[in-house]
Amino acid sequence: EYMGYLYSGYENNIVRKFDIQTGNVVQLINLPTANKKLSSNKPWCLQYLKQTEGSGVLSVGTSSGSVYLYEAEFGTQIKEFQFLEGDVLTITKNPSSQTIYASGADSRIICIQKIEGSEENSSENWVMTSKDRGQINDVYSLICLSNSLLLSGGLSTDICLYNLQNFRFRERKLTQDKKEEQKLRHITAIPDPQYLSLIHISEPTRQAEISYAVFCLKKK
Repeated sequence: EYMGYLYSGYENNIVRKFDIQTGNVVQLINLPTANKKLSSNKPWCLQYLKQTEGSGVLSVGTSSGSVYLYEAEFGTQIKEFQFLEGDVLTITKNPSSQTIYASGADSRIICIQKIEGSEENSSENWVMTSKDRGQINDVYSLICLSNSLLLSGGLSTDICLYNLQNFRFRERKLTQDKKEEQKLRHITAIPDPQYLSLIHISEPTRQAEISYAVFCLKKK
């Protein structure tokens, strides 16, 4: 939502922009299917990123595994990112920077940033700067708690914490025996796998009933 408008995604590969005051549809964004040879490219998640100048940027995660960036006022596509191999189910933003994080069925999280100092929303000014994988199952929810901390939750019953540096994922070095990377911190939630690990989780790819759980984190 921004400046009196609301975006909504639909199964027919369309994102609609509504005027909140009138309730009228004022814009349609048709997600690409022809060049991908896809019968469907459903928009599972949307995130609006405000900018200092202009109308802002709308990011769309789809069932094809792509993240699209659109200029919000006219719906012009800026760039497509194809780094995930499954449905993109969640996108969140860092309120303090021109940065978004996306994940889903792939379970990897990608960090997309606008190049510092750039003003125009050209494709060259938006890049995928880092990625990480802290969970092996589908990720349904991402929450950016601060400029240096991102949380993920989903099909598994734990919450994974990612340390950020300059809004990007920190490089995880090898352990002393140099056999594996340093592990990320996990908060164990509930041992029963029928529960998910974060609230505000949607699961559009499955129709079965799901129980949801809410957890409170206390910083020591």
